[in-house]
Amino acid sequence: MPKQVPEHDIPSVREKYLTRHENSRYWVEFSDFSFFRLQPVDLYYVGGFGVMGWVDVREYEHAAPDPLANAASAILTHMNADHVDSMILLARSHAGIEATEATMTSVDALAFR
Repeated sequence: MPKQVPEHDIPSVREKYLTRHENSRYWVEFSDFSFFRLQPVDLYYVGGFGVMGWVDVREYEHAAPDPLANAASAILTHMNADHVDSMILLARSHAGIEATEATMTSVDALAFR
């Protein structure tokens, strides 16, 4: 059951939230915007075609965050500003795509897209 974040925790929660979701600065100050803490009871992961299943809550609680999570935005900015030619080359040589443009849209410890 979600519980509203106590008033004294809101400044630190807001800061963490805005670090991850910069574009939400516009609506985070709306009077009907609130922060909640969730305590998962059951988790079902859907990762795409044929990639899904139940996740044990204890495993989820002890899971480590992706090591690139805090750097992902800077990585995307850097790659899209300075390495478009390399990404086009990767698309051509490893994916067999006759690319003329390339944009990295996400990155994590397992892959980039």
